[in-house]
Amino acid sequence: MSDREQCEEARAGQPAAAERREAERFPCDLVPLCREQGSGRGEWLALRVHNISATGIGLITPQKLRPGAILVIRLAGSTRPMSRPIVVRVMRTNPHGDGGWLTGGLFVRRLSPAELQELLGDVPTA
Repeated sequence: MSDREQCEEARAGQPAAAERREAERFPCDLVPLCREQGSGRGEWLALRVHNISATGIGLITPQKLRPGAILVIRLAGSTRPMSRPIVVRVMRTNPHGDGGWLTGGLFVRRLSPAELQELLGDVPTA
């Protein structure tokens, strides 16, 4: 599935009103590059990952992102970057203590156990 098809699939979903996490989240200290699809800006922004699971990601962002926004994220694991950008649909954004925003997102395509393990490094995933 192309990035464009993944973005269109993400836009078709409905934002969750309640907690619906399907997978365990793990604390993570990655610094991904991210851009908002369709924002017109096109620049990649450095963010901070708060936590990650096979189905979603928590990001610390410098600005509030609207629920439903589509993000394209480039993540790097402990030894190499992932081979593809990851498409994320923003589900919620809440103020974070350091003046930023805690943004929760749902992956359009679930991460495989191997992809998650690569991103987490030595943190066990089971």
